Amino acid sequence: MQAHEQLAEINRRIAEASAGGEQARATAASPAATELRNLRRELSRLETDLGVVNREIARKEQAASLIPSTGTAPSYVPAASVPIVDASTGGAGDYATEGLRDRYTSLLKREDALQEFQPSTAGPATPFFQMVDEPNIPESSAGPIRSK
Repeated sequence: MQAHEQLAEINRRIAEASAGGEQARATAASPAATELRNLRRELSRLETDLGVVNREIARKEQAASLIPSTGTAPSYVPAASVPIVDASTGGAGDYATEGLRDRYTSLLKREDALQEFQPSTAGPATPFFQMVDEPNIPESSAGPIRSK
């Protein structure tokens, strides 16, 4: 008798599980469940990206703290404003020309100053590599003579 009761209980649980499984499959196929899975997948991807970005920031902050501050980078200094007077309004034509010339030379000086601090492969604030001598091309090959 007890075996029949246990068998009936097991069959009842199997029936409940299969009914619940069909309901779970129907729920899993719904658009809301699909969207939920997609959002969880995107959340996981974004959390991974956040971890990568945090590691990069920490690495760059550590590298920045190791850089010696031997010199300061050039700060932006606005050029002195030179009023330009139109010659047709009765102003002196030489003054307008001189103002333009002064502004042009100040801009050239700023450009030269900024070019000194352009990044190079040799390190920060070092001049660019310049060719001084002509290349020394060998007259004969350095390898063994294979014509023998």
